[in-house]
Amino acid sequence: MSVLDPIKTIVVAMLENRSFDHLLGTSSLATYGGRTDFDGLSGAVDPTSQEIANPLYDNFALGHRFRPFVSAHDDALVTDIPHERDAVATQLDFSPVIGGFAMAGFAKAYFEAFPGNRGSPPEPLAMFPPQLVPMTSFLATHFAVCDRWFAPIPTSTQPNRFMALSGFTSVDATIDGPPDQDIVTDWCTRNGVRWRVYHEGFSFMTLFRRRVLIDPNFRSFDDMARDFQSEPDGTFPQFILVEPEYADDPFARHPDDNHPPLPIGPGEAFLSRVYRAVTSNPARWAGTLLIVTYDEHGGLFDHVPPLPIATVAPKGEYPAFKTTGPRVPALIVSPYVAPRSVCHQQFDHTSILRLLGEKFRADATYSPLVSARQEAGGLASVASALNPSVASSPPPEPPAVGTVLAPSYAEPRTPVTPLQKAFARARSEGIATYPDAIAERHPEMLFHEPHPDTGKT
Repeated sequence: MSVLDPIKTIVVAMLENRSFDHLLGTSSLATYGGRTDFDGLSGAVDPTSQEIANPLYDNFALGHRFRPFVSAHDDALVTDIPHERDAVATQLDFSPVIGGFAMAGFAKAYFEAFPGNRGSPPEPLAMFPPQLVPMTSFLATHFAVCDRWFAPIPTSTQPNRFMALSGFTSVDATIDGPPDQDIVTDWCTRNGVRWRVYHEGFSFMTLFRRRVLIDPNFRSFDDMARDFQSEPDGTFPQFILVEPEYADDPFARHPDDNHPPLPIGPGEAFLSRVYRAVTSNPARWAGTLLIVTYDEHGGLFDHVPPLPIATVAPKGEYPAFKTTGPRVPALIVSPYVAPRSVCHQQFDHTSILRLLGEKFRADATYSPLVSARQEAGGLASVASALNPSVASSPPPEPPAVGTVLAPSYAEPRTPVTPLQKAFARARSEGIATYPDAIAERHPEMLFHEPHPDTGKT
């Protein structure tokens, strides 16, 4: 019997731009519980400055030493932290002396991008204590933490999400007008796997496929709990992707994807709603595997060097990446996961695609690209975290998580980002292409249409 046999539905919730140490690392500090079973932060916490005293984490910039510090409050950040390819290379800080990455350039990259912020502690070094991330801490306590899960490539949102959706990417930066390419939902359709996307706001996939606006497999996140509770087994999806409301969407009412400069509270509330939906039907929960992770680190500090896994552009569109990106938070949530368990296997987002191949294809493969990547990096199946003998029922009750609402970005930030432009363009072209369907399914899109070049409404 395979450990995957009890699993009927695989659910993936992917948020935005946070590193492993930023959300989970402090749980390894003596001050905050002292978990020694996964690779978090270590060192003494200064009671006055809240800095973490470990010389291995020291960042030097502007002639000063900067250290990671524990945040006292869940505040919105001053800025979005740089996380495109060049900035990430600075953050990883390759050192010929040690023959590897020092992971000490986070402050330098930040101040190079925002020299006007030099009087403040560098935001990339802010770490959250467990009490400020109650839902993340709950899942880490009651289910499995993966402490070797990396963003696939050391760059920004769009390329990493393409890697998660496809196992390859034809772009190496976030741009206005990302290309269409074969993605996991296409693979599911070809292989007879029922799939669905629940999106709280505007789906990321609309940025390169306008037709998802009228695809019945794309549904409002508000429908998810009801579908888990009452949909017949014959139509219920076997693979589900859950999307939050993105901060870069000019129509976002209450963005909760955790993309800086958002505070973390809205994302914690979103995770609580996802968990409550997948556990709302005991029978369906008994066959569910939920993976919670982040598309990339967002420029935030992590002390673990990336994996030496190369990524080559499909048609030479960009210079090859030699490594993965930094670690990101990753949690495996299922009744077949032991509480407080830790998986030390090496993963990146393409591990999810491999898992789908192992579960739903007789030859246990997703694609040659994914298979080759797994072998090159020694990435193991996510199923290694599962153990059918530890089935838990009923699921543990989640903590009460406040529904703190982030500020609306209906009036975009300045300067307007390529991702904001992409969202605005997708909305504008979607309305022009499918006016009747949009009027019926997305009437909110018909008001205050954003300009595709500026992102402003």
